[in-house]
Amino acid sequence: MKKLLSILAVSSIAVSTPLATIACGKNNEKPTDEWDFASQKQLMLNIVSGIFQNNLKKDFDPFFYIDEENSAFDHKYNEFAENLEDFNDTTSARYKSIKASIESIINWNSILKEVQTGVVENVNFKQLLVDNQSPLKNGFEVSKINFELQPAAKTVLINFEITSDVSIRDIDGSTIFETISFNSKIAMFQAVDVAEEFNKIKTEYLNHFNDEQISGSFTIESDIGNLKTTAGAIASNLNIKNKVQENLSIIMDQAQTSNIVLLTDNLAIKTSDNAAVDSAAGEVTSQASLSSSRESDINGTYIPELRRLYWDTIFGVEGKEEEFLNNILKSGMGEEQEDAFIKTPPYGLDNINDLIKKHENMSNVFNCYFLNFNYLSSYAQYLPIRTAMESQGSKFKLDMDRDEKTIALFKTEILDLQLEYSGEKFDLPEISIMVRQETKKANTQELEKQFFSDSLKSFRKITNLNESSPSSNPKGQYYLNKPDGWEQYVNQELPIEDYFNEIWSANPEAESLKDNLEITVKIWRWVDGSQSGGTPRNLPEFMKFNQNGDVYFYNHEDPAFAITIMPSISYNFFSKNMSGLMMNGFNILRTGFINDLKGASVWKFKS
Repeated sequence: MKKLLSILAVSSIAVSTPLATIACGKNNEKPTDEWDFASQKQLMLNIVSGIFQNNLKKDFDPFFYIDEENSAFDHKYNEFAENLEDFNDTTSARYKSIKASIESIINWNSILKEVQTGVVENVNFKQLLVDNQSPLKNGFEVSKINFELQPAAKTVLINFEITSDVSIRDIDGSTIFETISFNSKIAMFQAVDVAEEFNKIKTEYLNHFNDEQISGSFTIESDIGNLKTTAGAIASNLNIKNKVQENLSIIMDQAQTSNIVLLTDNLAIKTSDNAAVDSAAGEVTSQASLSSSRESDINGTYIPELRRLYWDTIFGVEGKEEEFLNNILKSGMGEEQEDAFIKTPPYGLDNINDLIKKHENMSNVFNCYFLNFNYLSSYAQYLPIRTAMESQGSKFKLDMDRDEKTIALFKTEILDLQLEYSGEKFDLPEISIMVRQETKKANTQELEKQFFSDSLKSFRKITNLNESSPSSNPKGQYYLNKPDGWEQYVNQELPIEDYFNEIWSANPEAESLKDNLEITVKIWRWVDGSQSGGTPRNLPEFMKFNQNGDVYFYNHEDPAFAITIMPSISYNFFSKNMSGLMMNGFNILRTGFINDLKGASVWKFKS
């Protein structure tokens, strides 16, 4: 990357993982290159909450079904039945006794130890810590307990909530608190044999879905890169739900309990993009560069043939798009050609090309080896997913032969299952499986080619380069369609997040191409922390255009030199990017123009 920066004019197609995932330092973390307070705060909260939830679930799962002889509690069923109101009185000795028993089950030191390793020692969260101390330094509280009788089954349900305040150093230096909570329940049966039957089912249920083969047997076929969309599709996927139902039938057959019935009417499948692991890793950078003069680029001394290929491709010269795309696919694979791209694997996977060559037409941009690398890593965005699976006892792991078409993983919860006994209903504990997203293509290289092809076509459409030629547009300026009614915004500052989508809507063909695979697109430019006094400014927040139609993208705190760095459109296959670099997709960078809100910009509105 430094080589690219040193020549200033850079044209790149880049594919990378967030820099936060490059092994460095005590806990294999490196500072992210785009400090975004809101996203880093949310990431830290997700990690702390995940550790909190996983450990407490592990602590309390053995107590999900107990009998009244259990040593954790000093009260029998009849005492609950006769004194239920007193148990629900938060000031009573009985309430306080149960509260103390619940507190004694919690292994708080285990939680603090994981938070120390995963958060306090992670340099990316240093600015969020109050006095460099654990965000859980204030401990926990059993905040709610509710007692409910189920007399037909001679059972008492103990519903409880455990909370903790996460301390965070706010952006202005003040201390704020976010409350996280864990909710669970304990079913105490009077009859020992009934509790044993319930635990028999629970054990069979947990062991079955934690089995290596079963846990990884759920799939969804999709070429969509937007992880949130895929997560939604999983939640409503009938094939996955039916397969869960089939496995539940097997579990009940094996448990062989005659008086207990499994209820699946409310069965729910739940996941999210925060529970996803994608298969992009490493970095891909271009050796070519574009300036504001095609002639000087193709007649210069610095890789003129590669520059010519770029210029010919963006202008749509016949046959050049296919040559360009094939070069992307072959780059880094040892082909006899002048590589336009340098593909660098993540640290620890230097032999990736040898591994990929064991498969037919596997992408070296996203693949099952990168997916496995991410899943097994200790990186902040993935660690909570793996630890959640491990803490429940899951034996899930990727199989490189089975998973050669797998491009993402989704930790998916099985929810709202109940057991019925003597007319009373009892919840089963929640458990997670891993749903594998497989490409619909014959192989991942085909998907990679479509991603770059759609990105290139969309880029040419949104900039109207498809209507230009070297003679009509020798500088290669980007002409955007101006949305209707935008004359009122001349010289006004517009938040990119709120307004740039209107530019896409003004060019439906370009929008359709990017939405085909639900590619994520951002305005991006390279201004790292070392260039800007420690504050990276890679994602401009604002845009403005003048009477001449010149369009500018910027931040208020931009360093003076930033006017020479042209913001570009970055196309990313996967929607999640924890570092904010937005360098894991199609991206052509430009120089030779001025982004100073006055001079000639590479971006213009079409007249």
